[in-house]
Amino acid sequence: MHRIAIGSNLDQEGSQRIIDLIARRKPDAFISLGNIITGGSANQVEMREKYGTLSEWQGLKKLKESTKFFATWDDHEYGESEGGKHFSDKGAYKQLFLDFAGDPDNSLRKSHEGVYNAYGYGNAGSRVSIILLDTRTFRDNLLPYQGDRRDDPRFFHPLQYSPYKSADSTLLGEDQWIWLERQLMEPALVHLIVSPIPFSAEYNGMESWANFPHEQNRLFKLLDKTRALGVVFLSSHAGYSEISKLKRDGYYPIYDYTCAGLNTQKYFATANANRIEGPIMEPNFGLLTFDWAPGKVTMTMECIDANNNSRFEYIVKLTHLWPDSE
Repeated sequence: MHRIAIGSNLDQEGSQRIIDLIARRKPDAFISLGNIITGGSANQVEMREKYGTLSEWQGLKKLKESTKFFATWDDHEYGESEGGKHFSDKGAYKQLFLDFAGDPDNSLRKSHEGVYNAYGYGNAGSRVSIILLDTRTFRDNLLPYQGDRRDDPRFFHPLQYSPYKSADSTLLGEDQWIWLERQLMEPALVHLIVSPIPFSAEYNGMESWANFPHEQNRLFKLLDKTRALGVVFLSSHAGYSEISKLKRDGYYPIYDYTCAGLNTQKYFATANANRIEGPIMEPNFGLLTFDWAPGKVTMTMECIDANNNSRFEYIVKLTHLWPDSE
């Protein structure tokens, strides 16, 4: 794996231009981080039509034929806006999603609840693990906003949710946590954790891991336990693209490339003290480029807009994402 394209928030009725730009870069893989369709509906007929419209895109057909295609779901594919484990029809929507994603009959995702899965590529000196999380199927209800940030001037927009203060709620569910531990123990120089909602961004009153701080802490403890190398999050849901860097004493920082807006546009960005690149509001996609040269071993995270302009580029030396490196 030398080049991986990423993106999310695609409107099946919108411009197809950016898919053609992605294909021109000839990535080894493309990862849909969530919301590969727009306007999720509780009507399965409408959802099938949306997938059908997108499936007719010639550029997407060529992309899926020419590269490895990976996808997890967010709320638009899930069938309920910002839905969680209490959505009763998630099984039917899972089937629609897996059919579009092209999962074969023997796909492991068809043998368990949810759509999480993992894939590994490369030899010992260049191995990349792609870990697709499911932040919908097992997630408890979000806690409605409690009014606790009303005096914070950074929040100029309505806040929807507050962080849980107790540890009796879950984001991933126990089975997925057990599975994730196994994946982080798999040998790889890079573990790309694909999360449809941001991990490293600061709390902003919208959907993110920050609403489940005890689950964030559980992830940190899991990294301590497994000593996984090169953990980087790839996330979505924000509607724009940015890189966040979450520092933690005694461990390497967790970079989170939130990449959203393949052909959609957001008109404001929320406060995020952890942001180090972006935000890019216009349509864009992400490109991860790996240099496996001995003594170098880097990952470049780039944001490219619909005019093929590079909007930001951030290089991480992967040896700086090893335990005891900070």
